Amino acid sequence: MTSLYIIFVPILGLCISIKTDLLTWFGVSIALVGFYLLANISPEEFLLGDILMFISSILWAVHVLIISRIAKRISVIRVMAIQFITVTIMSGILMIIFETWTFSELSGALYSLLFVAIVSSCIGFSLQVLAQRKAPPAHSALLLSMEAIFASVGGWFILNQYLTAFEVLGCLLILVGGLTSQAKLFKNN
Repeated sequence: MTSLYIIFVPILGLCISIKTDLLTWFGVSIALVGFYLLANISPEEFLLGDILMFISSILWAVHVLIISRIAKRISVIRVMAIQFITVTIMSGILMIIFETWTFSELSGALYSLLFVAIVSSCIGFSLQVLAQRKAPPAHSALLLSMEAIFASVGGWFILNQYLTAFEVLGCLLILVGGLTSQAKLFKNN
């Protein structure tokens, strides 16, 4: 469900005059079918969490578009500092309001929090900003969506999770969609 941003990035991009070529739209469409198969979505089981994931995919699309706009003008360090400080403050406020926690629980999760902060946030988002200096937003969204394939294959390989034939087909379609959007680059090289 979170990967719906692959369709929201080009749609919202049109609202701010960022055009997406037909080949990329075709790739996005193929990948969208792949995500449907991979997610194994059942309309009868649509819950509040799904609505929140839908909203978060729109917000992630906005994030990808904003990064595409500012990545060329602002240093990676500045973008990361702004993101990191903003998310830390917002998360801290929401944690205080909505969560019950103790300092001992917080200190128990310190290593996990540091790992996520350094590897995912600092390194991962820095690489995203660097990559989005060159890639169009819709291509960036498709490439970022490959994490669903890595998560599925990683779950199968490391955790012995089972992938159905439809889920494997979904992974393949996501990959084909991503490659389709890049077909012009392969042709030009």
